[in-house]
Amino acid sequence: MRDGRSRRLATGALLGLLLGSSIGGASEVDEEAYGLNRDGMIAMSEARFDDAIDAFQRASALRADYGI
Repeated sequence: MRDGRSRRLATGALLGLLLGSSIGGASEVDEEAYGLNRDGMIAMSEARFDDAIDAFQRASALRADYGI
């Protein structure tokens, strides 16, 4: 169950970043959110799911339109 939740969070965060970056130039908030998303993806690939979820939640808090 935890793995499915992490996968959904990662997918949502990645889609949000892609959609957000296509709307205009990257802002400082966008870049920070992108970094957090990257950290989450790395944590997820290393099976550190709690760290991944934390990073994705922090990224989505920066960009309310992520829709996670």
